Amino acid sequence: MQLFNTLSRFQWAVLLLLYVAFIPATVYAAPNASFSADRYSGPVPLAVLVDCRNSSPWEGSDRITRIEWTTSTSRLIKNLIRAVIQLETSGLQTITLTMWNAAGESNSTTRTFDVLSPIIVDPPPPPSASFEVVKTEGLTVHLKASGIQTGIAHEYRVRLKTDISMSSYYFNSEKFSIKLPKAGTYIISLYIPKKDDSGWNQLQAETVTVYEPTPMY
Repeated sequence: MQLFNTLSRFQWAVLLLLYVAFIPATVYAAPNASFSADRYSGPVPLAVLVDCRNSSPWEGSDRITRIEWTTSTSRLIKNLIRAVIQLETSGLQTITLTMWNAAGESNSTTRTFDVLSPIIVDPPPPPSASFEVVKTEGLTVHLKASGIQTGIAHEYRVRLKTDISMSSYYFNSEKFSIKLPKAGTYIISLYIPKKDDSGWNQLQAETVTVYEPTPMY
């Protein structure tokens, strides 16, 4: 009887050992990290919308349990399936997606983005038109402008300034004559419109003196 009990305990131990040995172990598959972006190039700062919904698996015992986004400048975003990441350094920059499953196994994928330097627009050249007083004939002043482009749909203005009043004359031709109301000294200024139509650019100012015509006898 004692021998039977000893053999039974031994048999049970062997059976238990065999049972444990042949239980299939749980095998976790590493996640498949994959993502898309709405753009891959653009001027700095480049805002990129990334999306990792096409990664797998999202279900089951080996499902994705942790997400991290990192950039080549070490920016870190955690546990967002979709995120907007701003790349603020020009040149080739990277975004890396890393995913982990419940067993701690991980997988990563990296994409490269071309972040362009900012576009610098040179300011428009300053106006270069000018004028000269060709001659005076009594109260009439003959002017000649240079550097005025033809075919432009805006006018040029000559302003006459005296101690009494200020008057403006508009023209769009190379030669222009002004008849002044009386003898005296005047300041003649040339203006052209500003590009944003907020006013006028003064280019030049000259002083001219006119005299009453000498009567003919």
